[in-house]
Amino acid sequence: MHMNLCTTRFLLPAFILTIFDWLVRIFRLSTSTVVLQNEKIGSITKIVLKTDKKVYKPGQWFLLYVPPFDLHPFSVTTTSFNGQPALGFAVSSCGKFTRTISSIHTFRIDGPYGNSFDDILKHKKIILIAGGIGITPLLNIVDFAKKINLEDKSIGIEFIFVANSIKTLDAFEQELVEVKGVGNLMCFLTKSTLVSTDAGYDRPFPIETGRPDFVQLLSKQKNEHLSSIGVAVCGPKDMIISVREAARHSEEKDTVELDAREQALKELNEASWGMAHWRAILVAGSGFLTDSYDNFVIGIMTTIIGYVYFGWNKNKIPDFDNGWLKAASSWGNLAGQFFFGILGDILGRKKMYGIELIILIIGSVGCALAAPPARGFGFAGVLGFWRFILGVGVGGDYPVSGVITSEFASTKNRGTMIALVFAMQGVGILLGSAVSVLALLAYQNMIRADPTNLDYVWRVMAGFGCIPALCAVYFRLTIPETPRYALDVEKDVAKGAAAAKQFMTNKMTIVHEEEHIAPAKEKRPFHTSFIEYFGKWGNLKVLIGTAMTWFFLDIGFYGTNLNTSTIISAIGWGAPPSPAAPYDVIWNLAAGSAIVNLCGNFPGYFFTVFFVDRIGRKPIQFLGFAMLTLTFLFMAIFFDTLTKNYIAAFVFLYCFAQFFFNFGPNSTTFIIPAEAFPTKVRSSAHGISAAAGKAGAIIAAQGFDPLKSLNGGMSMLLWIFAGCCFLGLLFTFLVPETKGKSLEELGDYE
Repeated sequence: MHMNLCTTRFLLPAFILTIFDWLVRIFRLSTSTVVLQNEKIGSITKIVLKTDKKVYKPGQWFLLYVPPFDLHPFSVTTTSFNGQPALGFAVSSCGKFTRTISSIHTFRIDGPYGNSFDDILKHKKIILIAGGIGITPLLNIVDFAKKINLEDKSIGIEFIFVANSIKTLDAFEQELVEVKGVGNLMCFLTKSTLVSTDAGYDRPFPIETGRPDFVQLLSKQKNEHLSSIGVAVCGPKDMIISVREAARHSEEKDTVELDAREQALKELNEASWGMAHWRAILVAGSGFLTDSYDNFVIGIMTTIIGYVYFGWNKNKIPDFDNGWLKAASSWGNLAGQFFFGILGDILGRKKMYGIELIILIIGSVGCALAAPPARGFGFAGVLGFWRFILGVGVGGDYPVSGVITSEFASTKNRGTMIALVFAMQGVGILLGSAVSVLALLAYQNMIRADPTNLDYVWRVMAGFGCIPALCAVYFRLTIPETPRYALDVEKDVAKGAAAAKQFMTNKMTIVHEEEHIAPAKEKRPFHTSFIEYFGKWGNLKVLIGTAMTWFFLDIGFYGTNLNTSTIISAIGWGAPPSPAAPYDVIWNLAAGSAIVNLCGNFPGYFFTVFFVDRIGRKPIQFLGFAMLTLTFLFMAIFFDTLTKNYIAAFVFLYCFAQFFFNFGPNSTTFIIPAEAFPTKVRSSAHGISAAAGKAGAIIAAQGFDPLKSLNGGMSMLLWIFAGCCFLGLLFTFLVPETKGKSLEELGDYE
């Protein structure tokens, strides 16, 4: 009796719950569902039902009730039938119920149940795997992705369909054709051998025989895509298990590689300052010294060339030719920065490093040996051509040196390291002044005897630029690929880890292919990465910010630095007694330029070196642009008073401006693009930003001489420089602060 009471106590609640569940289902099944389509193709029956008021999502399922049979679960896909919302599903004939279902015209359904596939649409790449009738719920994901892609949000679709017979392919041929129009389609036929005599052999989509290797398929997709991948599978239980095992295998492999990658990057990011960093600075900086030397020595060279070749024009190069000679290297810079920047992302940093110095050396020697032709192009045309070639090499060095330095640097000292490389520009400008002074001293007696001997001076100045480049070219050609490029772009973890180890042990030699532990993964196409990354406004605005700040900066920076000797001459500072011998004129200009560069340019670079990792990049850039705007405004407003009565004050303000160019945007516009973008587009973004700057330099170089010749032209130029610096200050709001953040944080590595 006791046992019967206990049994009743446990069974009664279960019985009540069963009755309650039955009543709920009766209530939910109280409304019949109208059949819109019931079509049998071979062993497959495709059914479309008119939806009720409930919302059904792809991946959910419902219970189908057909008297006198029981309830059966089916995966559901929302579809469209003649413009009206509907539910679709497919049934494979394998028993009495499924064979009978094609003749039924009224169904009752209970649902929806389960989770949907909504989360998968958050991924940029989705893989849909369907087995037989499992295709129907996945088709809805394809429809959703199609709508999203129409809104310019690119989603890549890889659809894998597995069928066990030709009849199954026939049943879903229309759906597979639609899938092929949206993404990549792969079909596998597991139990049949497809031969040319089979009906429908020539289908509009590829078919492979045999079971798919899910491990290989998923690994291939992981290798090709940086971002995470979403996978949805619907089909027989054994196929779902196979896909899960393949995904687990891929994740385990990725975990091992991710650990190696993270370890390599951790060593780079947390490294203390050592000999490896100094060596990288010297390798990059020696070339950059040559770049700035060759870019800015032209200011004094053109004055000398005027005495040698243009005596008929009062010892001055005509304005157009003078502008071309000063702008030729900037045109070359623009081309070199743009193309070397892009090639640095496509081919790698190492393959491009050293080539730009070889081009620079050829251009430098060509400039030194340039001779005036008897006919055809004038002397300015010939020298301008070699200055353009020189400029291509100089321009190519900007993105490659900046990015290589950034990618080898630690997080704590990255700004200081890049600023030290860029500070070689100040050394190069000062070196140009020193070489001009020393060359004048060496040929002083010859020049006083015959002013045309100034020809030796400018050729020595032009040819000297190749000497530092020759010293650096070997080290650049033998430098290893940067660890970050190997890890993030080439997807070669072994190579990246080896490169990081070699750098940290100060062994800057080539990493040989046979040293690789594992083969590199296939690189993602550059144009795909570039469009995908800069297709987002948040990323594009940073590129606009770095490009436009550099553009407005270089109008003022090159407008003054390429014409320092002209400005000194125009204000009469240190001018020799008139009439003066050519030697005395050139000497005063060379000495004056050296003093301005030593007092203004040179200290500014090293103030940036000291403060850039202490106060940050943006504060220095804001400060520089603000001080330049105010200084140029003051010089423009009081130009006549300053140049007539207070020349020393004008020179001080000019040096003051040079100081804040370099303890300001001239340094930071070089540093920020080398840090603010991910590895896959860092070199091209830096090259584009630098090329925008050189567009400003070209405007300054070719527009300066015509404007200064006008009445009040010098004052007008100072107004323009003030306006450009103010615009540069405004565009600084678009760039990020990079201080204290790793390159992975800044680039949002996925």
